[in-house]
Amino acid sequence: MKKESQFVIIGFKEAMKVNIQDHPKLYTKSPLDDFLSIPPYDPEAEKRARRQLEGKQYPRKDVSEQLYRYNVAIGNDSTALHNIEKLNDPEAVCVVTGQQLGFMGGPAYTILKALSCLLLARQTKSIPIFWLATEDHDVAEIDHAVLIDSLGNLKSFHLTLPKDGRCVEDLFLTPQHFEVMDSFLQTVGKTNLLYRGETSYAKLMARFLADLFVGTGLVFLEPYLLRSLATPFFKKEVRQCRQIQQTINKTTQDYEAAGGVPLLKMHEGTNLFLKVNGFRRKIVYSDNGFLVGSQRYSENDLLKLIDENPQNFSTNVAARPVLQSLLLPTLAYVAGPNELAYYRQLKDYHCLHGVAMPWIVPRLSATLVSPYASQLLEKCHLDPWDIIPRHWTEIFPEVGLELERLSQEWQNAASKECHEDISIEALHRFVRHCLHNLQRKVIKSRVKSLGLPHQALHFLHNLIHPREKLQERILNWYAFQATSQENLIQAFLEHADWRSQGHLYCFLK
Repeated sequence: MKKESQFVIIGFKEAMKVNIQDHPKLYTKSPLDDFLSIPPYDPEAEKRARRQLEGKQYPRKDVSEQLYRYNVAIGNDSTALHNIEKLNDPEAVCVVTGQQLGFMGGPAYTILKALSCLLLARQTKSIPIFWLATEDHDVAEIDHAVLIDSLGNLKSFHLTLPKDGRCVEDLFLTPQHFEVMDSFLQTVGKTNLLYRGETSYAKLMARFLADLFVGTGLVFLEPYLLRSLATPFFKKEVRQCRQIQQTINKTTQDYEAAGGVPLLKMHEGTNLFLKVNGFRRKIVYSDNGFLVGSQRYSENDLLKLIDENPQNFSTNVAARPVLQSLLLPTLAYVAGPNELAYYRQLKDYHCLHGVAMPWIVPRLSATLVSPYASQLLEKCHLDPWDIIPRHWTEIFPEVGLELERLSQEWQNAASKECHEDISIEALHRFVRHCLHNLQRKVIKSRVKSLGLPHQALHFLHNLIHPREKLQERILNWYAFQATSQENLIQAFLEHADWRSQGHLYCFLK
């Protein structure tokens, strides 16, 4: 396969033809689209989404001031700050995406979500916003990054962070954490990206992303910036928690009846969390009151706490999109496969809060193929969308077939000449042993003659299907960026199309 340019993208309408777990269900037109406000690839989607926003009022000045201060603090550039200033225009709209704030960017799909957001925002002349889900307390999802070494082994870099219910926004870094970051950066050949004056995990990782997306205009947002503006939303969630639960459950039942598989389960009352003594706890409706852990609250107790300190309240996965659309003029949201599924349970919930669900657009899905991997694939006569064999015998099947023929001949000859000295079973075992060694030597010679390292298949498998999953779900993006001759963010923005409905294979140089 000839690759003339520096960066080549090949798209396919079907997902990868490989046997892997956790394969994302890339978008296909479905009757379940009726559960979305606007189907992802509706030709009139943008117009419909803009009509939904007409006449709506947003706290633009307050939001833009908060975003401006925050993006200055994390070192975001003038292009992003200019985009924030645009938010004050009453006609300005946003394309939003978001993700948990993974260590050093986390798995590559986080970057692909941001790229999809930027591509759609450029087409629709919208402000691209990345919602950093730092209110989340599932620290095990964000405390690591995975790279692949030159031998094809996966190497995880883990931060030892508390997993006791603290939000990501409340995590702080120690000298030991910086040693792990140094090790990561040295592994990818970079040493100049750490901000040692910053001890907040969230702020440091946000600065890392701002550096990665420099020049693109991507605006970053942490939820705590908007909590003071979310007071009316929090209060409504408390006052109408039973109606909200009934609404989502009804939509979920209809969704199941239509053949959908619901991901959101609404059995514990509210869609809010309360921070108690620094730990994030679910607010559960119970017996005309509310439980947070073992502590009981009345409705008035919670409403008073919201007035006194809204910063202690945060949303779950269902409420976050609704709050987002109430505070930001959200034209579209770029979603991952699971998000696309659970948005189908939230249309009526949006309506209950008096806001329309935005246009939901699936993110890009892609595998990056390094120059070294391209060479190995070519010598093995493989493409990255092929099933990558585990053993060289699958690359050279003719060797096995020829030796299978020899096996019978050798066994017959040995049985004829030596059966009086050695048992038939022992003769057959010896012949099989000899043939196995012969096969190993022949294959080793052929692998060497092609200039292939013996670990090539191991490398390719862990690069393309690490842990039997798509590359984007395991491997960190920055290793590809650090070894590339060009800025991969800019290359994607120049060559990719947000409307790509299949998996992309991107050949790098």
